[in-house]
Amino acid sequence: MIGDREHDMLGAKHCNIPRLGVLWGYGSKKELEDSGASICIESPKELRNAILTVATQYPDAHVG
Repeated sequence: MIGDREHDMLGAKHCNIPRLGVLWGYGSKKELEDSGASICIESPKELRNAILTVATQYPDAHVG
């Protein structure tokens, strides 16, 4: 799940899927971390590498 608010992170956590918090949206880094973001990403340019990093942490997750 890629999201910018705690509801995104909480929903993904409930479904036991990777959680990527993006900091160019409405939520703060603290909000995203407190709600379970696996990684917080500061810019869209970092998104690809973050997805690949999370994919190694969750080998059973579908990434694509």
